[in-house]
Amino acid sequence: MEERLFEQTDERDAAETAALLRSLADDLESGTGFDALAGETLDAGVPTAMTVDVELDRETETDERELEVELLWDPADERETAPTETAGTDDPSATDSADTTADPTNASADATPASQATFEVFQDRADEWRWRLRHRNGNIVADSGEGYARRKDAMNGLESVQRNAPGAEVEIEE
Repeated sequence: MEERLFEQTDERDAAETAALLRSLADDLESGTGFDALAGETLDAGVPTAMTVDVELDRETETDERELEVELLWDPADERETAPTETAGTDDPSATDSADTTADPTNASADATPASQATFEVFQDRADEWRWRLRHRNGNIVADSGEGYARRKDAMNGLESVQRNAPGAEVEIEE
């Protein structure tokens, strides 16, 4: 028996189709889930290894062509992904009650603690590239604030934050 997790059929031009395939490839490579499908992460698991089945068929009577790409994997071969909860939820279980992060105003400039967050680069519903920093509990703690036409530009913004923020001072306005 088979359970359908997602299905979408629509008309797209070649550029839109290529953008969708690129996004799916990026999602597969990043290991964070399939954000490219319907603009949300689907709980489909992200494989570390898979069987790839590619078929190109031609209907002899109509000359219509069909390209089918099928990826098959065993759930045992899936990567672990971060939860996909959104920030700002009122659900108290969504916060990290055991947070032991030191006060950044007292942190040593030389100390580099292990990160409890992961940068994610993704394409939004408007097909613009964005980045976000997601805490291990699933909450988004920072984002690009704007969309970029090219993934490379989003990566440049993300890398600028990585370079410039570690030693950034904390100013508290009262």
